[in-house]
Amino acid sequence: MARSLIENLTQEWKPEQYTDAYREALLEMVERKVAGEEIEVIPEPEEAPKVVDLMDALKASVEATKKKAPAKKKPAAKKKAAAS
Repeated sequence: MARSLIENLTQEWKPEQYTDAYREALLEMVERKVAGEEIEVIPEPEEAPKVVDLMDALKASVEATKKKAPAKKKPAAKKKAAAS
């Protein structure tokens, strides 16, 4: 099931689709600190963890990707030449 999920989600790597938001935020904070601004860190409140049934989640993921994945084409059957 896991392999099926991975195969359904596999696609060509396009690095331009991704950004490093953490690095950008860190550089912005450093620039503000260099400019003399006070940096205030506000901790985020912790939420209670949600318990998830991993097998149900995996099954749902496989089903969701099956609907999105294009159907794989089967190779055309070879015709046998008639003997003369």
